[in-house]
Amino acid sequence: MTGLGAAAAWLRSLAGLPTSLPPESPDGGGDDSDEHPTWDGGWWLGARRRAAHRGRVGGAIRPWLVVVHTTDVGPSDRTWSGMMDRLERQPGEGNGAHFWIGRDAGQGLVQSVPVDRNANHAGGPDGRHGWLVVDGKRRHPNREAIGIEVSGAGLVLSRGGKWYARSGGSITGAPIPAADVEVDPRHPDRGWHRPSDYQLAELALLLAAIGDSPVLVAAPSRWEVLAHVRDDRVSKEPVYGPPVADAPRVLIGGVPVVGHWTLDPGRKGDPWPPLSRWLQGRSG
Repeated sequence: MTGLGAAAAWLRSLAGLPTSLPPESPDGGGDDSDEHPTWDGGWWLGARRRAAHRGRVGGAIRPWLVVVHTTDVGPSDRTWSGMMDRLERQPGEGNGAHFWIGRDAGQGLVQSVPVDRNANHAGGPDGRHGWLVVDGKRRHPNREAIGIEVSGAGLVLSRGGKWYARSGGSITGAPIPAADVEVDPRHPDRGWHRPSDYQLAELALLLAAIGDSPVLVAAPSRWEVLAHVRDDRVSKEPVYGPPVADAPRVLIGGVPVVGHWTLDPGRKGDPWPPLSRWLQGRSG
């Protein structure tokens, strides 16, 4: 093992994670003589490959940006397994992501779409999704960005002294340990599901690997986010403006990284404050 493969194993050992990568592809991707030993085209060999249903996969892209999301569903193994099964077997509404990071090593880190294909992770109805602006022209984030979903309940609610994932305005699933929740200081009956140590370690590895992907192209020298901030209920047209001040927009290893919230604060809150702060802390 040389190059990035050795570096990934070393970082995993520091985090107490398994040091071996998944088996190499039959065509020899990941061979020590490969210039990019941890990539097989658009597939990262540090993730479990579980191809998404073809109805969730779009056309070719040349990514230069990463969008970090959270799944905002309960964190149980059953929920994770069902989500992965649906991703693989059902077209759903055509949405997906390139990578999915489970709560622990048992759930693992899954790649479902190669990073040179559109994974349909940052869209919205009738243009209500936010835009990237390069040279004065709007670009759809799905055609420019790699999408990473971090499994977690997102915004959680307190009921009877216990914390729960939410479904609409109601609670769902088993209680979430209080140690895994950051309380919203403005609303003590709600909070945010913290990412696990495993997820942060794997996300750090993944972002480092993306920075060395042979598929990634150089980011534009100047670009902006035109965020979807709300819907105008009179004209029924989306309203756009700058992202909210504390939404993540950082460079990590030279790769621009934003949150879903950065693009679409009118509809989204992920990846929520705990993970947003972690991303901002890795800027540089």
